[in-house]
Amino acid sequence: MRKYELPPINIQRPRIIEHHATPIRPSQHGKYFNSWEEAHAALLERARKQVVICERKLAESRRFLERVEAMRKGGK
Repeated sequence: MRKYELPPINIQRPRIIEHHATPIRPSQHGKYFNSWEEAHAALLERARKQVVICERKLAESRRFLERVEAMRKGGK
């Protein structure tokens, strides 16, 4: 029976790991999925969450940059 697993988040290349036999040990990175479609949906959700986190960090960085530029112009 095939099982599917997602790699750790820090890996930039999107992929789904396919196991051709039922794994003996539990996954170190998450859970196993019974179908490729389930694994793909989980990977898609993970990617969407990562976009939200990165957009939030980008907004914070832009605010910081605005504050630094305001200091140069004699602002607060």
